Amino acid sequence: MEFMTPEIIAHRGASYLAPENTLSAFRKAMEIGADGVEMDVQQTRDKKLVIHHDFVIDWHTDMRGQIYDMTEGELKALDFGSWKDVNYRNERIATLQEALALCRSMEGCAVQLEMKSTMDNDPAFVSGVVDAIRAADIADRLVLISFNHDLLRQAKALMPELRVGV
Repeated sequence: MEFMTPEIIAHRGASYLAPENTLSAFRKAMEIGADGVEMDVQQTRDKKLVIHHDFVIDWHTDMRGQIYDMTEGELKALDFGSWKDVNYRNERIATLQEALALCRSMEGCAVQLEMKSTMDNDPAFVSGVVDAIRAADIADRLVLISFNHDLLRQAKALMPELRVGV
């Protein structure tokens, strides 16, 4: 009987050591031996793609608000790290491009990328995510996931070779 070694995928990066869904958390996950990272992508008011789990920023910044009501620039101005530890003060929200580029640069880093549904069902959201995956040249070690099956169908239509999961 052949046994497969399980993959260790760090949910939101090494989120118990660093601020979740940040570049620091993804780096830390790989440093401590994870095989890859899971991250969440959302769309901002100005149609940019950023990495954050919740729609609200209240728990991870000193501001109140929703990702979809803010621009990338407004989000980039906020500190997403101090809530976790003073050592992460001024940690910025990552764009999808930044996160994928980092993962691409870390040898062997698998990515599980979760698409969060947009509030307005913007049809450009999925194509923007697929374009970023293509641009980062990381599809061979990425699985696109979502609880919204329609988003996954759209992604597969745009990029049939893309691996998807629920």
